[in-house]
Amino acid sequence: MYSPLIIFTHIPRAGGTSMWKTFRRVYGKRVKRIKGHGLLKTREITAQILKESPHDYDVVGGHVRYGVGENCTDRPYQYFTVLRDPTHALLSRYYKLLQPEVQERKAKRDPGDYEDNLRKIKKIVSSPEELLQNSNHLLLRFILGIDEDNETQVTRDHLELAKIRLKHEYVCFGLVERYQESMELISRSLRWEAIPMAEQCNTGGNRPDVHDPKLIELGRQVNALDYELYSYAEQLFSERLRQIRS
Repeated sequence: MYSPLIIFTHIPRAGGTSMWKTFRRVYGKRVKRIKGHGLLKTREITAQILKESPHDYDVVGGHVRYGVGENCTDRPYQYFTVLRDPTHALLSRYYKLLQPEVQERKAKRDPGDYEDNLRKIKKIVSSPEELLQNSNHLLLRFILGIDEDNETQVTRDHLELAKIRLKHEYVCFGLVERYQESMELISRSLRWEAIPMAEQCNTGGNRPDVHDPKLIELGRQVNALDYELYSYAEQLFSERLRQIRS
């Protein structure tokens, strides 16, 4: 009897790389992370794995959104994710995208002409407004499974649905800002034999200590519902932590 497959909806710049490392320590070779592709291709590859070889792995995922498992496999599955304070996630994405080698990789990976893609990326990082419009409400979109092109206008109805999904359709989730406690909660939820020590990597150590206040304020305005969802997630996380400790 196979246990439910874990589908990791890895939100970019939200602590996922560290979590993949932990999963490999627990599940070994039965972990499959899809990386190095755009969102659409990653979703296609993940769906193909779920259809063709769902019993070969215990954890599958990458930068995929909720819903990727629908109509793909007869093996029971459950969603998992790691969340990060929206301000920290925004700054991490911004400073990551400032790196020329990252811009070039993304331009090659995205559909369309390389030079056109590169020009678009450079335009995005040249202006906080461009950056935010191209990555607004990323947390909500991943939890809900909203379109990969980010064109759907999110509403408060989306926020309420995301709260329901996070509470009832994700087996558990971690918080970057409470990482060791996350290990405790995740290990209990997934019935691991021991609680792993938190080992965070890819934390963006090259970022400056002082950040552009305009970028942060715009982020709060454009991603207001993400902040509300994260606040709800913090409350839910604390409640579940109290329950397992009582």
